[in-house]
Amino acid sequence: MLRHYGMEGRKIQSGQANENGDIEQRHHRFKRALDQALMLRGSRDFANVEEYQVFLAKLFEQLNSGRKEKLAQEMEGLRPLPDRRLESARRVRVRVNSGSLIAVERNSYSVNSRLIGELVEARVFAERMEVWYGGQKVEQMVRLRGRTNYRVDYRHISDWLVRKPGAFASYRYREHLFPSSQFRKVYDLLKEVAPRALRSPLSGNSRTGCQGRRSARRRCVAAAAAERNGQAHDCQQGIVPGIPRPV
Repeated sequence: MLRHYGMEGRKIQSGQANENGDIEQRHHRFKRALDQALMLRGSRDFANVEEYQVFLAKLFEQLNSGRKEKLAQEMEGLRPLPDRRLESARRVRVRVNSGSLIAVERNSYSVNSRLIGELVEARVFAERMEVWYGGQKVEQMVRLRGRTNYRVDYRHISDWLVRKPGAFASYRYREHLFPSSQFRKVYDLLKEVAPRALRSPLSGNSRTGCQGRRSARRRCVAAAAAERNGQAHDCQQGIVPGIPRPV
């Protein structure tokens, strides 16, 4: 933007807040106005981001209502806008590690396991992040806030984990792989009734292992059906009638 308008950016000295310009002061006053508007609203909760954006748009309209005439005078002397919108994303080149994860801004995101070891480009926007490989967008996900957070999609690494016996049980981000609480309950049931089945290869030829897995699957199906019917289920004795499922 500075290059387009032929301007030169300047920095203030460290710890010298009195050197802040008009933009910093305007930002400070806007935050105070926003805080006041939220207090008058009576709640800081919004149903979704869109509702919050509408609230901000109304506040901007109110704050800028007395500046429209001066803005019109300024716009007469401004150069035309660029032919294309300035890119609002920050591009980062990262390599997919052995766990099918990429680290962007100290947060980790999973990508398809076929990209392990490859260099990809992460485009970080305000609310989302895109992953590009070979000139094509291969992933789009919600941008994580803060630091040391993780977003792991089981669809990205399930095939990779299946090829390694016992990998799921010892996977560092295992808790992020359950799509819902039902999957977690099924996994806990498998650990209880057939622990060896979780440590053995899914394609193993052991008769005992196959029988254990078949028995565990039958128990898991029974548990899932009981939960759908609102009944409690005991892994050894089956459905316990009259006892509601736990919330």
